[in-house]
Amino acid sequence: MKKFNFSFIAFSFALMVLSSCSSLDKNAPLVPKDAAIVLHLNTNSLSSKLSWDDIKKTNWFIQMSSEQKDSLTKKLLENPDNSGIDTGDGLFVFMRKTQDGAGYGGFTGKIKNAAAFEAFNKKISEGKEVINKNNLKSIVFADKATVTWNDNQFLYLAQSDFTPPAFDMDSTGQRVYREHAPLNLQDVAARIFNYKKDSLITDNDRFNSLLKDAGDVHLWSNAEGMSMDNANLGFLSLLRTDVYFKESVTAATLSFEKGKIVMHAKMYSNKEMEEVMRKYSGDNINLNYIERIPSDNVVGLLAANYKPEGLKQFLKLGGLDGLVNSFLGKYDLTLDQVVAASKGDMLITVTDVGVKRKMVSLGQGMDSLPINSPSAEVLLAMSVKDKAPFEKLVGVAQQMGKNGQLPAGVTYKFGSDLFVVGTNPGMVDQYLKGGNKEFPFTSKIKGHPIAFYLDLNKLISTFNEQIKDTAANSVFKASVEMWKDVVATGGEFKDGAVQQEIEVNMVDQNTNSLQQLNSYIDKVSSNRKKPF
Repeated sequence: MKKFNFSFIAFSFALMVLSSCSSLDKNAPLVPKDAAIVLHLNTNSLSSKLSWDDIKKTNWFIQMSSEQKDSLTKKLLENPDNSGIDTGDGLFVFMRKTQDGAGYGGFTGKIKNAAAFEAFNKKISEGKEVINKNNLKSIVFADKATVTWNDNQFLYLAQSDFTPPAFDMDSTGQRVYREHAPLNLQDVAARIFNYKKDSLITDNDRFNSLLKDAGDVHLWSNAEGMSMDNANLGFLSLLRTDVYFKESVTAATLSFEKGKIVMHAKMYSNKEMEEVMRKYSGDNINLNYIERIPSDNVVGLLAANYKPEGLKQFLKLGGLDGLVNSFLGKYDLTLDQVVAASKGDMLITVTDVGVKRKMVSLGQGMDSLPINSPSAEVLLAMSVKDKAPFEKLVGVAQQMGKNGQLPAGVTYKFGSDLFVVGTNPGMVDQYLKGGNKEFPFTSKIKGHPIAFYLDLNKLISTFNEQIKDTAANSVFKASVEMWKDVVATGGEFKDGAVQQEIEVNMVDQNTNSLQQLNSYIDKVSSNRKKPF
């Protein structure tokens, strides 16, 4: 029998311990893997476009600084690095929901000067005790908040419940609320500091891919983390609605570019949802629907191309098709009929926004009062494959209109393969006749399954003319000079995700948008007695 080799066992045990320790990443952001929302500020990129010195030159900042008496606050306003935080390494803000609907928010980053950071937190906590435990320092603030740090990283936590308190019924039938128990945030912070790498969000490949995207701000939204055990779903929790949230995340990158703010987003989901999105992703929007718009004064529109069968499959995934059929049955319709009704093209437009003068009755024996009221023309167009379901829905809508359940004065009409609803009968007729208009925004939105356009400048300018107050008029004037339009496109299923692109365009196309935002905030705040 061979002699038992204790040296070999000791060596193997030491190797296992070292391997386990190596899984700890001391530089990984202190953000839990199941955080519902994560915001990453790429401070290096942001400061290259708008420096602290640029902010210090604004009127609101100068006024705020002049009013400060506290020496520490003055030091921080002079240079945020005086807080001890490494403001050049990137900062993370996150929200996490716990199983019972409670939750907490966090703010984390690197420390440049541990002594300065400790002094800063002692000051803002008004001399609260610094607790030393397990190589970590912490201060417990009032109002369910704490800060924990070591020589390298810091983590602020504050309890912030995601759902209202649950309730029970007592013997008298009265509601008795069960408040969310306060979290021991000091223990929560200690656990986060000692998480293994696979418990932090940087273990998620999709999140790491997001951080590699060049941009100024990264946003991570985890639908599963947000919906966890939500008692407010009621009977829906008995269905398979969790399939809509499981592994569903949105990863977005925001960039401040010359003359515009750009956001690119990817929406990921689980295999079941991915299969539906891949199979039933729409084709490019039908530009003919846009060319038919009879007004030159388009303020906003939403255009889409979709596969109607995809709606049915989407509802079936969560077991909602039965509920929908039950609702439609009241109107002698089925989900299959509704799906078969359309070819999958849709357009909603808002045009001719303005202010109209109308008379409001003040009652019998009194003169009517003239007032200015916002107005707009709205038009909805859909492609028709089977007219019968549409006709049933129109009948229902008309009856609801007579009962006051829907706005009065809405026109419903059919063309050969079109169903059009509008607030202006003349525009509905013109739309059905057809058209061949070329709008300035058409080239920006074509070539995608979904497109959205909003003319911010036209919208703001319309109401600017009605503002008489000097201060408010100045704000509107600054807004007219600042904002141009919003263009959003997407809907394509690519690289395992649904893609989306959003552009917020400015009037000035030659200056970086972050610089413009800084100037805009300064102009707007200058009209307030106390800017912030």
